[in-house]
Amino acid sequence: MKIPIKRQHPSWAGMSTEFRELECRGSGTKEDPAIIEPSKQLPNGFTLEESDLFITFQNCYLTALELLSCQNVRLENCNIWKIFISHCFKVVINKSTIRRKLTLRYSNDDKIEDCSIRKLKIVVSNYCFIKNCSIKKITSDWRSINIFEANRFPDYLITWIENKSWFWKKT
Repeated sequence: MKIPIKRQHPSWAGMSTEFRELECRGSGTKEDPAIIEPSKQLPNGFTLEESDLFITFQNCYLTALELLSCQNVRLENCNIWKIFISHCFKVVINKSTIRRKLTLRYSNDDKIEDCSIRKLKIVVSNYCFIKNCSIKKITSDWRSINIFEANRFPDYLITWIENKSWFWKKT
């Protein structure tokens, strides 16, 4: 199956956009998700837009990933410099490392488990479940309500999080 992606490059005239297709195995259904794995054709950074296919990234190293208006995307055992998730639904990130920043913007019902995250930014995103992660820094707005469970934070963040209008669950 081929999945359309968008990639931006700096050029002498500014930024240029390249549209490509990633070849992957699987049909993109719940029973047979499209699997994206490391390969020579996989760019370091790209955008996936308006997809409702079931897509799983496995063991990928990426400098930048942008998910726009997507659902049913899953990342497993990935190492990503920065990831921007906007207007998405049911994105799952499991056993991955986010080295710079993970941004959730207008996204709902996402699940992040067993990850190491340097900076988590949450903007008007609700009912995201963040469990058993190591998080060094969090920024959020008051309009986001999410569930945090069994995470590891620096001490100074615990009081800040408890004073926000988020659901907070310690176990």
